[in-house]
Amino acid sequence: MAHVLEELGFSVILENNADRRQMREAVNKFRNELHNSAIGLFFYSGHGLHVQGKNYLIPINAKIETDSDVEFEAIDLDYIFNAMQESNNKTNIVILDACRIVSFRNVRSIKNGLNMINPPGGFIIALANTPGKVASDGMGRNSIYTQSLLKHLAQPGLEITQIFKKVRRDVFRHTNGANIPWETSSLSATIYLNDRNLPEASSTNSNQAYLSVESAVTGAGVYVDGKYAGQTPLNYYAVSSGQHIIMVIRDGYQTYERRLEFSKGQTITLNLSLETITAPVSHLYVNTEPHDARVRILNIAAPFYQGIELPLGWYYVEISSVGYTTHNLWVDLNSKHDTNITVNLNQNSAQHFVSSISNQKLNDIVDKLKEATIAFNKPSKMKLKKVEAIELVLKPGATLEEVKAMINMKPSNNTEMVVQTSKIKISEIVEAKLRGASFDIESISQERQPISFKDETRWKWMIRPLEFGRQRLFLTVDAVVNYNDKEEKRTIRTFDEEILVEVEGFHWVYYFVALLILGCLGLITYFFLRKKNRHFISTNYNYSNKEHVDKNTDIFVSYSRKDMKEVEKIIDAINKTGAKIWIDQSGIEAGSLWSEEIVRAILSAKMILFIASANAFLSDNVAKEISIASENNKPILPILLHQTEIPEKFQYQLTGIQHILLTKNTPDQFFNLIQRALVDLGVITTKKG
Repeated sequence: MAHVLEELGFSVILENNADRRQMREAVNKFRNELHNSAIGLFFYSGHGLHVQGKNYLIPINAKIETDSDVEFEAIDLDYIFNAMQESNNKTNIVILDACRIVSFRNVRSIKNGLNMINPPGGFIIALANTPGKVASDGMGRNSIYTQSLLKHLAQPGLEITQIFKKVRRDVFRHTNGANIPWETSSLSATIYLNDRNLPEASSTNSNQAYLSVESAVTGAGVYVDGKYAGQTPLNYYAVSSGQHIIMVIRDGYQTYERRLEFSKGQTITLNLSLETITAPVSHLYVNTEPHDARVRILNIAAPFYQGIELPLGWYYVEISSVGYTTHNLWVDLNSKHDTNITVNLNQNSAQHFVSSISNQKLNDIVDKLKEATIAFNKPSKMKLKKVEAIELVLKPGATLEEVKAMINMKPSNNTEMVVQTSKIKISEIVEAKLRGASFDIESISQERQPISFKDETRWKWMIRPLEFGRQRLFLTVDAVVNYNDKEEKRTIRTFDEEILVEVEGFHWVYYFVALLILGCLGLITYFFLRKKNRHFISTNYNYSNKEHVDKNTDIFVSYSRKDMKEVEKIIDAINKTGAKIWIDQSGIEAGSLWSEEIVRAILSAKMILFIASANAFLSDNVAKEISIASENNKPILPILLHQTEIPEKFQYQLTGIQHILLTKNTPDQFFNLIQRALVDLGVITTKKG
């Protein structure tokens, strides 16, 4: 993280494993150096907690046995906010990967994670998970949140809120929805941490053009004329006008290549759908004399059978029989055609006949391979559709125990795992793959990596079982070598492990029966509710009617009928701004027939005003409205009638969105806040009154 921030132009103060005194000294130094800076950024990764509504960061060696110890052993988060405010800079970014679990057995009032934070002016605050919840540490050196942050933080052309949205999507996907990063902001300016590729930042170069690449496959390498330009999604990469060759490369996908002509000042955006590729395979047949000789392929786990299907590469075959000399040979599967070999054994010597194969040369290559130690965590039991991480660590010269200690194994979701170690042969480039037909597998690292003979090399996969019962994973490690003194790369399998996983969960029959019952209940409810009519009326508040949805509607109001008195007061205030409002006066209550007219009204409105309350959070139809608005990128302005916790089904749509709390403001203050919000969202152009 320090390196990335330095690359972005920040002057970095770095403290690792700091105690309380060191943390306070670092914050004081930070405050002094921050004075009148353009942007202040505070990043913390470690443990955090809240007690009696206050948030604290936990230094190393903190001794907390009672509530009163927290104030003296931990760092109050307000201390950091105050230090940054005293520096008089206009923009402050606070990133807290501090939602980890920490145990205090005798202190019941301490809660893990951080409490809701109201940012001071000029701040944006980001948490690794929703306030009050803990986040996963993840596997390896950094947490899942910090890994994603490092991936997007320095990406050119991204505004700070766009960075956090991308991080939120990554973490949500990798944790299967268990973690939802959260932000809250009081910023009024648009902030770019890396603006070097923005058109505005490079407008002085009249010969410049720009390339953006979007793809559902994230992390694919983008190359311009053979030079690395970044990963997908790529925003506003600066190129000179003229012709350029664009290539997009990702393991397991067809390489995209295209020649593009750029005009001066032009921005070309590529929306790519990269196609997956299937590794070519061949079938191996071994004819032996005697006919009952045993055939084994020593560098894979699967038993041999005639016509076995194998990926192209080198395989070490052993042929043996009682009373005959055992013979070993390397077989090169180098095309999709079937490969047939014949081996004759006798008591005196073994003769074999293999087409186009120099076993002596291949043995020479194998003899030159170096030895390394690997360790990997393998699950024996998992929950259906729950995400877990598999990590493989390789280090030359390490002992089995040393490399085993490098696996940061912290399984969740009732997963059972063990760590396995082994000695293998490696080359300067090694390819590791994890496969399983009954799993959704996402590779976090490149499968083919150069090996450092001083440090460890790591591979990581996120896996999610898709089927119930006993399932199989296959972990393979191949040495990548040059063959025939050419730059032709071939693979030699040096490790092959079959992993059996018991996947627990409900069988699909139970889901089918449950859906059938719910469907019958839904039909009964539908025909019963068809008798009810909804009425839409027009008043001086610009309510819309059922027969007509004005395409120029400014605001759609989502609310619960039980809050009608408070809603009318809010509508009175908004009506003074001149904005046109669409509202269903009969209310949005669970059990009411949900009209298609409401969907059309949401789609036609410029923004959604969400009157949030405990009643609204209980309404299924309000949840539908907010979900539709979020999916169609409609701006949402929540107004909280009272302080209340946001339920889980609303957190994904509302996380990080600034809200207005009705009870904290006078009528005049509330009117001014509403006006300012509507102007910022482009609903009205000028303030009234």
